[in-house]
Amino acid sequence: MSKELTRLAHACNDDDAVRAVVITGAGERAFCAGSDIRTLDDYATPWEFRNRVDYCDALRELRKPIIAAINGYAFGGGVETAMICDIRLARTRRSWRHPRSSSGGSGAAG
Repeated sequence: MSKELTRLAHACNDDDAVRAVVITGAGERAFCAGSDIRTLDDYATPWEFRNRVDYCDALRELRKPIIAAINGYAFGGGVETAMICDIRLARTRRSWRHPRSSSGGSGAAG
């Protein structure tokens, strides 16, 4: 999903017909369940991970307004994605969870 979000963010920046971007979950239950920690094995060193191309950076570089349509659970990276957006609209029945908040930390995106 990270690579696809990065690709789409760049495509939206390049397309003058796109005036705003809406990000939402594919189903009825979740906006985003967060990062797939299995992808951490793709990086040989912490330095390689730190210097990766990140979808959060691509979303921050969007020159169009971003709207998060939060339709359910938002966990970890899903909360971070929502925080990057300019406008957040959430269903009444939604849930926010960020594992780093209970330890006083902030997410990778901010």
